[in-house]
Amino acid sequence: MLHRGQLAVIVAALAVPFAARAEQLMFMFPLDPGQEVQTPSVDSTGSGLGHVMYDTDTNVIDWSISFQNLVSPVSMAHFHGPASVGQNASIILGVATTAVTAGLLEGSGAFPESREQALLDGLVYFNIHTNTYPGGEIRGQVVPEPATAILGMLSAAVVLARRTRRKTSH
Repeated sequence: MLHRGQLAVIVAALAVPFAARAEQLMFMFPLDPGQEVQTPSVDSTGSGLGHVMYDTDTNVIDWSISFQNLVSPVSMAHFHGPASVGQNASIILGVATTAVTAGLLEGSGAFPESREQALLDGLVYFNIHTNTYPGGEIRGQVVPEPATAILGMLSAAVVLARRTRRKTSH
C-alpha cells in the first residue's frame, strides 16, 4: 500500500517530463553593415547589438535592439528567415520603428511556430533598413547568447559522457 507521501512523489515525477518542455531562450548578436547582402555594398559606420528572448511554449519573442551611427533615418526593421549568413530571406516579423539614426527598438510579438526551428538553428536575421539603404543598412544573424550556447554544449557533453560510461560498464 502506498503512503500519501509516496504517491505525491510518483505524481510529481510523472509530471516533470510534461512541464519541462517550455524554455526561455536568449539570443545576443551584433549588427553591422558587413553582414548585409546587396550590391553595391553598404558604406556605413552603423552598428548595433541585439538581445532577444524567446519562449518556446508561447512562441512569444521579446527584443531589445540598440543601434547607432546610421547614415540616414530608420525606415523599417524586421526579423527575416530562414537564411544562413550571406543569404537573404523574406520577412518573418516586422518591428515598429521611428525615423532616427540611433536608438533602441524594443517590443514583443508572436513568432510564427512554423519558423521556430529556423530561429533555433540560427537561420533568422534582424535587419534595420534606412532611407539611404532600403535593402538594409545593418544586419545581424540571431544566434544564442554565448553563455546559453556554452551551457548547451556542456549539457550535451555530460549526457554523452553518461551514455558512454553506461555502455562501457555493461
